[in-house]
Amino acid sequence: MLSFEVIESGKAIQICADDEGLSLLRKALEQVTSSGHLHLRSVANGGNELSDANPWGRAAIGEVIITAA
Repeated sequence: MLSFEVIESGKAIQICADDEGLSLLRKALEQVTSSGHLHLRSVANGGNELSDANPWGRAAIGEVIITAA
């Protein structure tokens, strides 16, 4: 499980992850250093990396784009 949610009226992002989600996030961050950018998507958005909801059942962000700058 890996989910991202905008909280605090847009002032913060909450990331929720179990062990598998943390592993996926670590691998994605390692990969972005060589690829330049990548997309993590929920099933509803054509991917399988992100959960569609956070652990409390609220809708989560459907796509996260990570760009190395």
